[in-house]
Amino acid sequence: MPLPQVRIVCDGSSLGNGGESAVAAAAALLSHIGPAKVTRKLVVEYLGPATNQQAEIVAACIGLEALFVPCQVQVVTDSTYVVKTMTGRFRRRANQDLWRRLDRAAAPHHVAWQWTRGHAGHPEQEACDRAARHTAKYGGSDEAFLARLLRQLEEPASRAAAP
Repeated sequence: MPLPQVRIVCDGSSLGNGGESAVAAAAALLSHIGPAKVTRKLVVEYLGPATNQQAEIVAACIGLEALFVPCQVQVVTDSTYVVKTMTGRFRRRANQDLWRRLDRAAAPHHVAWQWTRGHAGHPEQEACDRAARHTAKYGGSDEAFLARLLRQLEEPASRAAAP
């Protein structure tokens, strides 16, 4: 039986990155690709004081941790740090606890890692960026805001399908 197909677009954000008052969050948009339709879910995690690199790692973690069965997964991120580390091109010099978390999250799945340019008009990546920034700014998840982001992603698809 083939594994379920999932695409995860993820992003982390550290407001004030590197500063004493930096706060960070991570977001992941999961798209379950079914035979008749695509089902989306947006998950976030508030990290408090953290760097942008740490937030990027956690973004991939929360996307993979939201899956309950082994899947064929395409993880799309604007972090070359995450992609190159997970594909063996960068050595893990820092954030060992987060890399272990990501390894555990990825272990049950068949994962392909893909880089995308950030802030380049990619609607799913832009939604994740907005979700991560909002979560960092307000210190936690805002379900109404996340629901609005998901609706905005669906609107162009429904307009394109209209006669």
